[in-house]
Amino acid sequence: MVAGKLSMVFWLKRYGFQPAGMLVLQPAACKTTACGGRNRGYDAGKQINGCKRFILTVTQGLLLAVWVCAASVSEKMGVKCLLRYLRRSFNLRELTSHINLVWVDGGYRGDDLKNFVEKLWGWCWQVVQRTDDKKGFKVLPRRWIVERTFAWLLHARRLNKDYEKNRINAQSMLYLAMISLMLKRF
Repeated sequence: MVAGKLSMVFWLKRYGFQPAGMLVLQPAACKTTACGGRNRGYDAGKQINGCKRFILTVTQGLLLAVWVCAASVSEKMGVKCLLRYLRRSFNLRELTSHINLVWVDGGYRGDDLKNFVEKLWGWCWQVVQRTDDKKGFKVLPRRWIVERTFAWLLHARRLNKDYEKNRINAQSMLYLAMISLMLKRF
């Protein structure tokens, strides 16, 4: 995972990329295979046995940080793990030092999580919620950015299911898939 993360940071710094002060955060549940590792769990909401992938993206859709955990872990606990991981990693901490605003979905509402983020990072935590007046599918502002990133990542067949037994390997696969996407663009 270290090689994937360092390569990502290298490309971001080499091309003068600085996060523009805004990030988007979203989890996605992923089915696992029969040989899945310790980070397996059951997500009762989505009825999936597998893992959750929490990704933090910049507004251009580029992957900044990843955290993989069991699907049984709540979204609030998973995002706390991701934010602590960002704080421990020097390169990611340096990249996210200019961030002011983070857009998240409705699963992250609540004052306890908002206070945790303000205390740890000083970021403004803005929840993008769906209005209940309209039935069916509706594109939510800023949420499409992270959904597009997940779509790009799932072009890598290895990421359609969780084949990895180790959480660090699963995170590395996400970084490697994003590196290949970035190489095609630059």
